[in-house]
Amino acid sequence: MDQKRFRCPPGTRRGGTFTDRFGTNCGYRLADSVVDSISKLQAAITNTTRRRGRLLPKRPEQRSRDLPDDYKNNLDNAINALLASSKNLDDVAAQYETRGILGRSIGELSQLSGMSREDRDVLKGDSFFEDVNNLQRLINMPDFENIDDATYNKIVDAIERSMKAEAGRLSLTAGEGRDNRKVQRQIESINGSLLNALSPRRRDTRLAPPRVTLKLLMELEGTLGGL
Repeated sequence: MDQKRFRCPPGTRRGGTFTDRFGTNCGYRLADSVVDSISKLQAAITNTTRRRGRLLPKRPEQRSRDLPDDYKNNLDNAINALLASSKNLDDVAAQYETRGILGRSIGELSQLSGMSREDRDVLKGDSFFEDVNNLQRLINMPDFENIDDATYNKIVDAIERSMKAEAGRLSLTAGEGRDNRKVQRQIESINGSLLNALSPRRRDTRLAPPRVTLKLLMELEGTLGGL
């Protein structure tokens, strides 16, 4: 009965899914600041699309013209790499979770379950961290402001998946391996960059010059005539 009344909180491996009153199947929860950053980003996306009907101010055809092909390809590859590494991490974590093995060191997991070297490397998180870091590097480049809405949404989806994957890794390994705070700081930083991309202070949303109307011309003429 509890399963119908409680859900895992955001920032956990199974965020949003049903649980009991103790959240026993939710796993590790990422830091509050990380969870807050994705919540703010989601709220900004909702408010922006409601207000303007789209995420980013420039027309899609204009943004695509301003975006170098090399950057677009590198960004697409980085997004796909993070999605793939998140899925890989999620699959490995799920494999050992089903055996009821949680909160162990990677060494203990290896002894208890005969974990392969490949799985140990995945759970250490080094490759996953590199993919998160690579995406952040590309987002911090000036060309990022010319991406289209579809790419922006794909990045947000990749980050949400990576957050759940990282929460799953920490649930399984008790935070062993790659410094979990560093990974979370990277994710939080990316969320901040994505949030900034929606800022009205972007270059393509500068105030337009005032329209020259007949009334304005008459006022200017009167002002100049009095000099």
